[in-house]
Amino acid sequence: MEEYFYPSSLEEAISLLEADKDIRPIAGGTEINLKHKDVDCLVDLGNLGLNYIKSCEGGVIIGATTTIADIEESPIIGQFKALHDAASCFTGSVKHLATIGGNIAESVASSDMAPPLIALGAKAVLVSSKGERVLPVYKIFRGLRKTSIKKGEILKEFFLPEESKDSKNTASSFQRLGRTEEDLSITSVAVRLTMERERIKDAGIGVGLAAPIPLKAVETEKFLRENGLLVERASEVLIKETNPRSSIRASREYRLMLEKSLFKRALLECGERLR
Repeated sequence: MEEYFYPSSLEEAISLLEADKDIRPIAGGTEINLKHKDVDCLVDLGNLGLNYIKSCEGGVIIGATTTIADIEESPIIGQFKALHDAASCFTGSVKHLATIGGNIAESVASSDMAPPLIALGAKAVLVSSKGERVLPVYKIFRGLRKTSIKKGEILKEFFLPEESKDSKNTASSFQRLGRTEEDLSITSVAVRLTMERERIKDAGIGVGLAAPIPLKAVETEKFLRENGLLVERASEVLIKETNPRSSIRASREYRLMLEKSLFKRALLECGERLR
């Protein structure tokens, strides 16, 4: 690394990132040795005032540099059970540095923030010198460490729609399993169910490590909306929709088995939370 920048405004950070050189943004920096070790220049986004969680019209916004610990401790996020539960899975050595924006922008299948954000229908706000654009979180992921974030763009914040928080008619759940509590996930699943007169009005499902990128399980969501809470049949739809790989942590076959188990557990927990 040749240069390290610590801008104090979005405009300054964007100007630096637009430069015609090998320059990358960082936030918490917990993966700096994995992704950025050969980068010439780094732009630290930690001084841009993007660490916040606040209610707004129609939902809640979370600044991109908000730490996982802040998300876990927030009473506002406590209403979004899947996201709160995912934040609680991070170890103490990481959660006070790692940021929600960095966890998403790294675009790895093992991201524990991605499944709940996908299930909750979250949107990402990207800002550049040309203005802002908004994407559903699942559309950010393009491949391993490849995203839809363009050169010169900064992931500014996330928007969680009001209807995704726990209430009388909506519940969500996050389930994961690693080889140890401190290890990366082998498989993770987040589910959101919105009910209307005892039928499923809407469903959101995010799955980690079920494909090269975190997956929005659209076919399984459709099945639940059209058929109701048929847990066993829905789990069969899910594993047909996913394509996990074998790795040093787990085989493809084991991951498929875990997907079914964790998905069923998430559905049942949503059901219990709706009672």
